[in-house]
Amino acid sequence: MTDREKYIKAHALLVPQAQLLHLFYHRNKNQHRVAKWWVELGILRRGVRRLVGELAVVSGRFGARESEEERVRGRVRELEGRIIRSAFL
Repeated sequence: MTDREKYIKAHALLVPQAQLLHLFYHRNKNQHRVAKWWVELGILRRGVRRLVGELAVVSGRFGARESEEERVRGRVRELEGRIIRSAFL
């Protein structure tokens, strides 16, 4: 499997998850906005949305630039290391 195919597959898997996060956030914004975990959910939602956008750019091009691929890897590291850990602790 090539890198481009991996990006396309990752994009296809993340789009529905990003949509669910967005809908959950939009539907419950007024009810839960003062809860401590709500801020972390918003950060997670924005991070996933940005990753989906960057994956769309990288997977849409035949020869993605190395800097774009590095940006995607950096976004994944940020989600794994900082955002997801802080959201679930």
